[in-house]
Amino acid sequence: MEHSQHFQSTMDRFIELHGDRRGEVGDSICSGLVWIQNSRMILLADSGTSKIHYPASWRRLSRVVGLAQQLQRPVLLWNLSFQAAAKSQGTPALDIGHIIQDSKQRLLKFSAPIISVFDDTLYGELLEHELAMADGAVLVGEGDAVSRYLSVSPRIRGVRCHLEIAAGILALLAEVSVMPVAELVAERINRLHKIVEQGN
Repeated sequence: MEHSQHFQSTMDRFIELHGDRRGEVGDSICSGLVWIQNSRMILLADSGTSKIHYPASWRRLSRVVGLAQQLQRPVLLWNLSFQAAAKSQGTPALDIGHIIQDSKQRLLKFSAPIISVFDDTLYGELLEHELAMADGAVLVGEGDAVSRYLSVSPRIRGVRCHLEIAAGILALLAEVSVMPVAELVAERINRLHKIVEQGN
């Protein structure tokens, strides 16, 4: 798996989940159970294969989000861009559009915390949409590359190196875990609405 070079050093334990129940692996999205110290989460990550638009991968994501909901575990999104996938060239929108939309709706209404990590800042303006979906986010980098996004949410943390990612995730998780579900969902929807309004 070609996922982020920082991924394995952040997790204390990782059990990968495979398949989309249609005979395809969907390996452009890496998913599984992760532990950071005593915190258990469900991971969904861009594996770095440049095939993020493959339908099998998004069916896999939708299944794993359902599992996270069933287990009531927080979700950790790592370098995962819904917007980039939706804008992907060469794939008819009808092939994956409904799958991506379904996954986004599941996450918007998800009843446990969602934390995002981006250890690169290559998504540009698309990153604002991804940050709005999460209850907290850790961005790795310095200067304008990170500071431009800090206004999206008060729970976005900029860290200078990958060694600080785990601490950032745990701090955000502790902060949002005490919030009522209705408040988490309302905040996600409001952030997305603001971004859409700003774009019009």
